Amino acid sequence: MISFIKRNIIRPLVNSASPNFCEHILDKALLEKWPVQKIHEPFILDLPIPRGCEDDPAAFATFTAHQRTGFQSQYLVCIPGGIAAGGGFVRLPTGEFLTESTWRMAYMLGDIGADFYRARYRKHKIHLKGNYYYLDFLFSSNYGHWFSDELPRLITALPFLPKNTKFIISNPIQEFKAKSLEAYGITSDRLLPVKGYYEVHCERLWFATPLGSCEWASTSPEVFREMGASIAQYHKNTSVEPLEKIFISRGMVANKRLINEGDLLDVIRELGFTIVNPEKLSFVQQVNIFSSAKYVLGAYGAGITNIIFSQRPVCLMELQDSVYAPRRWYWKLAAMLGHTYSSLLGDLVKANYEWEVHFTVDPNRLSKFINEQMTFNSNTACKRWWSGN
Repeated sequence: MISFIKRNIIRPLVNSASPNFCEHILDKALLEKWPVQKIHEPFILDLPIPRGCEDDPAAFATFTAHQRTGFQSQYLVCIPGGIAAGGGFVRLPTGEFLTESTWRMAYMLGDIGADFYRARYRKHKIHLKGNYYYLDFLFSSNYGHWFSDELPRLITALPFLPKNTKFIISNPIQEFKAKSLEAYGITSDRLLPVKGYYEVHCERLWFATPLGSCEWASTSPEVFREMGASIAQYHKNTSVEPLEKIFISRGMVANKRLINEGDLLDVIRELGFTIVNPEKLSFVQQVNIFSSAKYVLGAYGAGITNIIFSQRPVCLMELQDSVYAPRRWYWKLAAMLGHTYSSLLGDLVKANYEWEVHFTVDPNRLSKFINEQMTFNSNTACKRWWSGN
């Protein structure tokens, strides 16, 4: 009974004396007099909404709510004794978890209010001297999140980091991470691959606050466009044939989403599209194939992120289910890049949760949708939000 009382009374007293979270690293850094540098000014993101969405009240409300958004300045902070805790989590030397490293408090605690963050206290520890930058935010193992969240955040920080800075990254290193970092001079000798069950205690851990918002799929359009152009130029390979019309197939992945894709391929090929399976290609092949893309069609998914590498305006045609649409992610990415966005809603078959949805698209509707998008240019009154039959 005595040991039970100790676990349930003494532990909360320790927690109350040592706060578990730091929600704003800038406030903490100024208080502690840690080195701080503003690396990007605040900005306003103003995005065009797809024509025709006004006929769909729910879609119109969603698009207009995200049409114009302001974002705060970005800062780079040096945390003496900072800890890369694995899984995107960062801890301060005093033990607090930095919520800005995991988007917001809800992700730190877990969706059902459990103390999920406690699992990030690691038994395995590494102690390092020198300057380090932790590359992995929450979900950065995802292709789309890496290029829309993690890499823009790093690009603005790079000019201000000490020249001898090394970069902590999840082990094993995914190819798209290594190749995109290489385009910015961060080669393998500057990377420190670490398994997720280690805590890395750094003499100096450099932390850049988000550039925009991970949750809102928003970053600086200027940085985003420069990033895509720089990577495309660095990995330019004339032996890889660029394509103008691309259909991004999900036929090789477990979560296909568009479950009647096979029934649509004849229509898609007749309209001049080449079927591309990104998971069968190297990162460099993807960069070069998409570099001249003009029309990109596909069900929502990370493969659409490759539109960042196109060096001319793209007409993006996204296929979605009718339940969770509009998903704002690729509308925002396309708009930030200066591309045109359109979407066709299919018929729901099954929905386990938002990211595991099965739907179908009628071939005739698809043909009409594609033809309209390719016939009209961005200055005409082409309908770009197809929600009805």
